[in-house]
Amino acid sequence: MKKVLLAIAVLSISASLYAGSFIGVSVAPDWYFDSKGSGRTDILFTADGANYFGLDHSFGIEYGVGVVFPINMWEEERTESLTGSPYGFVFRAGLGYRYDTGDLIGIFLGAGVRGTLKMFNDEPSPDQDLRVFMLDIYGRAGIDFNIMDILSINAGLLAGGSVYTGATVITRGVSSDGYAGNGFFIAPFAGISLTY
Repeated sequence: MKKVLLAIAVLSISASLYAGSFIGVSVAPDWYFDSKGSGRTDILFTADGANYFGLDHSFGIEYGVGVVFPINMWEEERTESLTGSPYGFVFRAGLGYRYDTGDLIGIFLGAGVRGTLKMFNDEPSPDQDLRVFMLDIYGRAGIDFNIMDILSINAGLLAGGSVYTGATVITRGVSSDGYAGNGFFIAPFAGISLTY
């Protein structure tokens, strides 16, 4: 058992010597369309990271965590801004691939799962809160520009669909759960990362 653990440690250290890593921040407008003909618009601010194991053609992992600011919701032809103080949290984790086309430009792809928890407090009914949790699968593609080997500016598109959506209404401390339907989302993003 000790030999196996030692071999894993040596392989991990040697792989990290050839790893390209990115950590940074990004912003994305996020449009969601559900199966009932309604949808919503959010703004995402996330801290993102990726570790690719290899030099020019690299597979690896990607991850992110951040905050969500819901902007509005719509049903068919009716759109309304959200009242109260809506906010939420988002996380994602997946597998990625990155290809360096040269010293300046890289192309990356990724796929994985994303979770979003949003909380709403309805101003006309201050004793009532709504919490919505969504679990999505996503795919993303983008391009990054390397600046001085320590900085990367990137842009791309994140898109996917819901696997699970649940809603909880809390009224005076009493909660009731419901199912909120499925749909798909699209989120163009732009960000900046440190490379190491």
